[in-house]
Amino acid sequence: MKRIIEASALLLLFACGVEDTDTATEADCIPHYELLAVDTVGIELGDSNYVFGLIGSVDFDHSGNMLVLDPATSSFSVFSPGGEFIARVGRAGSGPGEFLAPADLCILSSGAIAVSDPRGRLLSIFRPDYSFDRVIDGFYPSAPFVMQSAPGDAIVGYQRIIRFRDNQFGYALARWEEGPEPVVEYLSQTEDFNPEDIASSFLEDDIKFAVAGDGTVYAAVSSTDSWEVLGFSADGEEILSLERPFSPVEKTEEELEAEVEEFERMIASRAGGRHGGGGGRSGGGFGFEPEALKVAIAALFIDSEDRIWVRSGVHTNPWFDVFDEDGRELFTSSFDPGTDELIDMEVIVSPYGFAAFEGNPYSYPRVYILELDAPVPEDPERGTGS
Repeated sequence: MKRIIEASALLLLFACGVEDTDTATEADCIPHYELLAVDTVGIELGDSNYVFGLIGSVDFDHSGNMLVLDPATSSFSVFSPGGEFIARVGRAGSGPGEFLAPADLCILSSGAIAVSDPRGRLLSIFRPDYSFDRVIDGFYPSAPFVMQSAPGDAIVGYQRIIRFRDNQFGYALARWEEGPEPVVEYLSQTEDFNPEDIASSFLEDDIKFAVAGDGTVYAAVSSTDSWEVLGFSADGEEILSLERPFSPVEKTEEELEAEVEEFERMIASRAGGRHGGGGGRSGGGFGFEPEALKVAIAALFIDSEDRIWVRSGVHTNPWFDVFDEDGRELFTSSFDPGTDELIDMEVIVSPYGFAAFEGNPYSYPRVYILELDAPVPEDPERGTGS
């Protein structure tokens, strides 16, 4: 049965522990914990094992080792929880264990590693010891370019949709198991193709999602006027709608200019150049005009306790509202990159670690290893926290 939950109401009823909810506010009730950078991995010059060309994706394996996908070198690197280099896997090419244009990686429930190569229309699977295992090929029109693991070595991912007969394109959130055909489709979003808006084909972030340990899929369709997280059972039944009030928020002129500049740099990097041309609000000749309003939800994650981390699209620096599976807000959290500059900092929350990185930095690529500055929960068997 689907549950529709008003997040703000639960916030007051459960978090405050007071009878008079009229006098309670969110600030009074919800604790806030910082995500703190305790180390970095990545250098500008020196040991090549620590120099990244780009950072496309980060995940943690079951031992807490950090895997960093580098599309520029068509490889991924493995680092210990303490940041020591362990291995580099893959190279450019079309052979076994090689990549044409790797887009994402994730650690499967068995500990194997899946790397998505949309251009090659395949997934490469590596064993937990990083040796090559097999490929799953034949995806159409491409392999999923964003992935998360699901129970039973399944993959939940975000895949491009092209329907030539209907002149539509878009994206679908689905689950794959043994082959290239999805076994469950959770959400899809398509629109008519507009040749005058080619830039939209580069914007691949319309659905945010996360997968819990029991296979529940949480998803949010990007919106500038509403805040809603949907929950689906593993087989695709909608079981939860978590909602809260949201009013549209306009981007500042500085944010709009930064978005255009970031888009131009992204196009230039895909074309092999260093800088985008044109400048200003031109979109580098692609007719790109950034959306004037901020999205309500920018990302979703699941941590080691199956808590749902919902990243706000309104805050400049990464900010999260954290809920339990029943929609009760537990706390908020944020990461301060330590600069006043507008930067696009991605934060990764996983059951085995926290990290942050800039996908296309002005300086040099590095990963920030984060820790949550929150009280350690009491261990009921030991009777005390540590």
